[in-house]
Parts: sequence; C-alpha cells; structure tokens
Amino acid sequence: MTAGTQQAQRTEPPEDVIVTGGLDVSAAEVERAILACGDVRECAVIGLPDGLWGERVSAVVVLHAGARQSAESIVRHCRERLPAFKTPKQVILLDHDLPRTPDGAVRKRMLAEAYGGLS
Repeated sequence: MTAGTQQAQRTEPPEDVIVTGGLDVSAAEVERAILACGDVRECAVIGLPDGLWGERVSAVVVLHAGARQSAESIVRHCRERLPAFKTPKQVILLDHDLPRTPDGAVRKRMLAEAYGGLS
C-alpha cells in the first residue's frame, strides 16, 4: 500500500456487511439500533436483492410476547438513530424464533433465501 492510500478491511463475515448503493452497512450496527426498541426480543439484519441499490437493508424481527410494535414504528425508531442508508427499508415481523444453527448463530443465509423474493 502506498502512502496516502487506504485499503478497506472487513472485520465481519460477508453476510454481516450489506452493500447498498456502494456503501457498506454493518448488520450488527443496525441490529443494535433495532434491539434498543424495547419491544424487540431478537432480530437479524440481512441484505436482500434490490434492482436499484444492489441490496436493501432488511430486518427480520421477533417481538416480545404481547408487544404491539409495527414494522413502520421500528423503521421510525431506526431513522432517529441511524443514517438513512442504514435504516431498514423493509421489516419482516415473525411470530416465531429466528432459525439458528446448533451452536446458536442466526441462519442469516436461510432468512435471505426465504425472504429474498419479497419487496
């Protein structure tokens, strides 16, 4: 690397970085913002195909039992905490747990395959 240039290094697994409009979005950062909404029990942020932006920031969310949050209210919550390009363009609310591997990691690839056709 020559003086004056920088090489971007990703420290997260590729599925945890969403590239939207040429900008990198950390899924973990968006997940932290969503989890700060008191009614959210768990969430996973994934990149889904977008014809204009390449990928759109999308969130799959499980609420606490009895919670009344809407997808729109979660987006509003994120808009107050994140730049526009990091705010989820789509929130999918589930009434069951997120799929996980035997060691407890969320199966983000499975979620992307399941919801990739939604827009």
